[in-house]
Order: sequence, then C-alpha cells, then structure tokens
Amino acid sequence: MATLYELETQGQVFRLTMRKIAPQKREVWLFADVREWFGSVLPSLTSFYNDEQSTPIQQAYTLLGSFLRGEELYESEDFWRMRPIEADVFELKSPDLRFFGWFAKPKVFLIAAADTFANTHEHDLHDGYRNTVVYKRNNLDLDEPKVVAGAEPAHVF
Repeated sequence: MATLYELETQGQVFRLTMRKIAPQKREVWLFADVREWFGSVLPSLTSFYNDEQSTPIQQAYTLLGSFLRGEELYESEDFWRMRPIEADVFELKSPDLRFFGWFAKPKVFLIAAADTFANTHEHDLHDGYRNTVVYKRNNLDLDEPKVVAGAEPAHVF
C-alpha cells in the first residue's frame, strides 16, 4: 500500500497543478493515461457547440481551477454522482468534457477517465466509465481507505 505521493513517484498517478491557481484548497490527481489524454487529446478538441468563446481546454481550466480553488460547484451543472451511488463515482463536467473519478479523501479527487460530452453520450459510455473508475480504484495500490464511501457531495466538495 502507498500514498498518492508515493504512487506519483512510481508514475501511476500525477497531481494536477495549475500555477496561476492559488491557494489550492482541493487536489486533483490524474491516472497516467488521463494525463496523456490531457496532453495529447484535449488541446486538439473543438467545442461540440461551436462555442469559440469557450474551447474544451478553456472549459477544463475553468472547471478544474474552480475545483482546486475550493469554489462551490453545482450538482447537475458541474458534477453529478453516478448511479448506483454505492459505487461512489463522480463525474465532473463542462459543456464539452466529462471527467470520471472518485474522492480518496474529502477534497481529493482522482480522475480515472476523461472524454468528451459528445463521445460519452453518442456511444452511451457512462456505465463503462463508472466501471472503469471502480476497476482502477480497486487495482490501485493506494492506502486504505481508498474512497470516501457513501459520502454526500457536501462531505467531499
């Protein structure tokens, strides 16, 4: 078993830092494949809604920046708890993006999968992403407890 920081030295997860966001009251951690998606796929995405004012990369910066700063996020607009709720999987969302993960501790969110709104809905991928999150969580050598089980959004945000 290991801490997130120890897993980071092993290259399994990476803490998301945003230099212009301070102070950071919450943490976001990315799995290695999600970090790769952030670096290779996200910059090339265009808005599903053809909104030149808010590109997907700008949406990611705004949503994750708000999360890191500890700002209030709104259920159904910025996030939702996926069903079945016993899986303790959350989806952070913007108009064009979906980030799937869980809270290892209050205010500590691990993103296990990322995709676009269009791809997620067009191909009905929600159940698959929820299952991916649970699988990655179960197989991550993270110190117990790995998840804030049964927590309401107010407990983890």
